[in-house]
Amino acid sequence: RRIWLPISRSPRVFPWYVRVDPRRKNVPAVPPVEIAIDGVQRSANTFSSRAFMFANPDVKVSHHMHAPASILLAVRNRIPAIVVIRSPRDAVLSEVIREPRKRLKRGLVEWNSFYGLVRPVLDEIVVADFKTVTSDYAVVIAEVNRRYGTSFREYQNDPERRSEEH
Repeated sequence: RRIWLPISRSPRVFPWYVRVDPRRKNVPAVPPVEIAIDGVQRSANTFSSRAFMFANPDVKVSHHMHAPASILLAVRNRIPAIVVIRSPRDAVLSEVIREPRKRLKRGLVEWNSFYGLVRPVLDEIVVADFKTVTSDYAVVIAEVNRRYGTSFREYQNDPERRSEEH
């Protein structure tokens, strides 16, 4: 983690490192990626990326990088980006419970570092809070479509609600 943190914050080094590290299965937000979905751990990254890919199985997605560099690359490459966010208290506590060797202070440093680095590009990305992602993700995808002029299919968190609406 001590090596990963500075690398994940560098748009210059990050794409190279991800490509040469055999443990990394995901790809950075560079073409041919069509959307980037990221945030700190325990902020609904898994739900967000899997729900998106379920609704859009043919779309190339950069996800689970937990790297602000990937979001900065998405902005640089004009790739739509969703940054999921959860309160630092909830995200860090959830991560510490999941990874007992991690300390609260380290989690807070990582949370602050991630969102501090993406803060300057907030007007160029879609920020999705944990509650909206986990309860009404269609709203998030609709905002991506509106902002970027895309036509991604919306994921319905509650299929019964959708059938009632139609």
